[in-house]
Amino acid sequence: CISPPPLGTSLALPIAEQTTAHRLPFSQPRHTSHTTHHCIAMTEGASASSASGKMANAPPARTVMHNNKEEKLPTEVKEQSTEKTSVYHAGKLVYDGATGEFFGDGEGNGVAGPGNTLNEMLKWSIQNSNPEALRQRAAQGAAAPSRIDQEILDHILGQPTVAKMRECLGKLEAEQMRKLEGRESALSALEELEYYVEDIDNANDFAKIGGVQVLLQLLDQSAQTIDDDMREAVCGVFSACLQNNPKFAKASLALGVAPSLLSLLDAAAPPAPAVRRKALLALSSLLRASPEDTPLMLGLPSMLPTLIAQCSSADLKLRRRALFLFAALANAGTLSSEALADSALSAALLESALSDDEDVRESSLQALTALLPLGEFKAHLSSIDGQGQLRAALDAELGRASEETNPEHAPMLRKLVAEASQMP
Repeated sequence: CISPPPLGTSLALPIAEQTTAHRLPFSQPRHTSHTTHHCIAMTEGASASSASGKMANAPPARTVMHNNKEEKLPTEVKEQSTEKTSVYHAGKLVYDGATGEFFGDGEGNGVAGPGNTLNEMLKWSIQNSNPEALRQRAAQGAAAPSRIDQEILDHILGQPTVAKMRECLGKLEAEQMRKLEGRESALSALEELEYYVEDIDNANDFAKIGGVQVLLQLLDQSAQTIDDDMREAVCGVFSACLQNNPKFAKASLALGVAPSLLSLLDAAAPPAPAVRRKALLALSSLLRASPEDTPLMLGLPSMLPTLIAQCSSADLKLRRRALFLFAALANAGTLSSEALADSALSAALLESALSDDEDVRESSLQALTALLPLGEFKAHLSSIDGQGQLRAALDAELGRASEETNPEHAPMLRKLVAEASQMP
C-alpha cells in the first residue's frame, strides 16, 4: 500500500503502475544487471487519486523522463526490414540488427532448418533471405539455400503459392521423374502449375523462381524421358502464363521460348496433333501478349512460313487457331511488312474464305477486312486474282442455308469485293 503524498508535492509514478491504456512503448533493451526507471512527472499540487483520474482522460504525453532527462516521443512509426531485427537465443545476442553481425553459433554458419521457436525462425529467415547474410555465407564457403529452404522461406514470408510452385518444379527434375511413378507425379505437377499461373502475379513469380528454364528443358525433343503428354502439359502452362501478360512475354522472349514452341510445329518428325495445337496456342498467346515485340518475333527464322502453313493444315483445330492468330494480329496492326508482302499469306486467307467451316471463314474474313486497305497486301491480292476469288466466296456464301452461315459474312464479302474491284 502506498500512502498519498502531502499536498503541494510532485509525484512520479513508474510507468508499470499506470493503466494499460497509457503505457508508453520503449525501444530500450532490458538488462538483467540493472533496471532503468522511466517516470512521468505529474502536475504539482494534485493528489495521487485525482492525478490518476486526470491521466485517464488526458491525451497521451508527448515527452518522457529518461535518465533524469526529458525525451520527446516519436511522432511516426517507421517500419524497418527484417534484417534490422536483432535475434536472441537463450538470452544471448546471436544477430545484431543494427550492424548486421552474427555472434556465437549464429555467425554465418546457417542452420539446418527454421527451428521451432519464433526467434529461431526469424534468425533462419534472415540468414536465407538477406542478401548481405547470403554473401557472408558464400564467402565462408557455405552452400546456397536449397529448394526446400526456399519453400520454407516462402511460407514464412506469407507466399504459400510460390512455395507450392517450387514444390511442383521439384517434381519436374530429371532425378525425380526417373523414380517409380515419377511421370505421373510430373504430369500432376504441371496440371497444378497451370492452375496457379492463370493468375498474372503468380505467373510473374513463376518466372522469377526459374520456372521458365525448367519448362524449356521439358520441351527438348531429344530427351527420351519426355513424352508427348508431358510436352502438351508444358505448352498448357506456357499458354496460361502468357494470357494478357506482357511482363511474362518479355521474359519468355529473352529466354528463347518462341523458338522452342516453334520447333514443335516445324519439326521433321512432328509430335502428336494435341501437342502441336497446344504449342500453337502458347505461341499465339506470346505473339499477342506484347504487341511491340510481335514484329521481332515474326522475324525469327521460319516463324512466318511455319505459321502461314498452319492456315492450310488438315487438322481443323490447328487451322482455326492459326487463322484466329492472323486475324488478331491484323486487327491489332502488328503484322510485319514481311508478313504483308508474303503472297502465301494472302493465298491462304483467300482459300480459307471458301471453306465450309464457319470459324475458318470468320477468321479469314476478319483478317482480309483489316489487311485489304494496306497497299502491300492489296498488290499481292491483285496478282493472284483476289477479286475473282472473293466473288466466288460471296457466291458460295449466298448459296448456303441460313443455318449454316453467319448473317454478317455476306455483307463483309460484298464490301471486300467492292474494295478489290478498285485494285489496279
